[in-house]
Amino acid sequence: MDYLEYFKEYTLRKEKDPKAFEEKVDAGYTCESKNVRLIYFDLETSSPCERNYPIASVDSIIEIGAVSEQGTFSKLCNPGHPIFTTAVNGITDDDVKGAPHTRTVLKAFFEWAQPGEYDATLLIAHNAASFDLKVLRSHIARYFPDMKCDNMYVADSLHPLRKQSDASSAKLEEIYRHVFEQDYVEKHRALEDAKDLKRITEHVCKEKNISCAHMMSGNAYPLMSETMKPKVDINQYFDVPFPEKDVAKKFGAKWCPVKKLWFAPTDEIKATLLTKFQTKF
Repeated sequence: MDYLEYFKEYTLRKEKDPKAFEEKVDAGYTCESKNVRLIYFDLETSSPCERNYPIASVDSIIEIGAVSEQGTFSKLCNPGHPIFTTAVNGITDDDVKGAPHTRTVLKAFFEWAQPGEYDATLLIAHNAASFDLKVLRSHIARYFPDMKCDNMYVADSLHPLRKQSDASSAKLEEIYRHVFEQDYVEKHRALEDAKDLKRITEHVCKEKNISCAHMMSGNAYPLMSETMKPKVDINQYFDVPFPEKDVAKKFGAKWCPVKKLWFAPTDEIKATLLTKFQTKF
């Protein structure tokens, strides 16, 4: 065993999830050493039922906004259920009524985000590790379980921008105020927030004389991972107590007279039922 092999084995031995750690290191190395297409993006989401907090693995994408040197991508999505986050982003049921389904828009986004003449794509979002990456992975597992995306990565700008800008908080609006000395309110619309993130990041990189890929190194992740890929449960039957059958019915569940169980006829209804009920088997 040579020195590098020993060092790798010693380092990975200390990690709780060696495979995930190795994938993260590889993502950072790839993004720094290769010719990478940079895309700044943001997602607006809605829960499939009424609640006042997000769940990244369950919530639906209702808008995708992204900007790169090659252009912009901005589309509303119809998730197939009512919008419950209008108070946050201003997007209403009427706004998405005529929009393509989330699956269609997400497919178009991934096609637009392909590296093309570059070696790989680095998708950059603020707080991506805690939210946007999980949302994308859950949607890929739901709609495109066989999708190949070995040349696509996601970077979280939260900690790099906070560190390099010396802002007092990692919130995007606080970093913006600190960097540009201007008042700022986050717009909570995907394209506008993506443009603001691009402006902040490019300014900080220029001030610090570092590349964006270098600044994001250590905070980049593969878009999909064998160790972190959400498991897709193909069973759509649910354990619904009799007193709550009206709730399940309101969520869109259907009754199976053969199995004597409630089931979800669509992925969107399944996601809604999972917020309250357990799968039966």
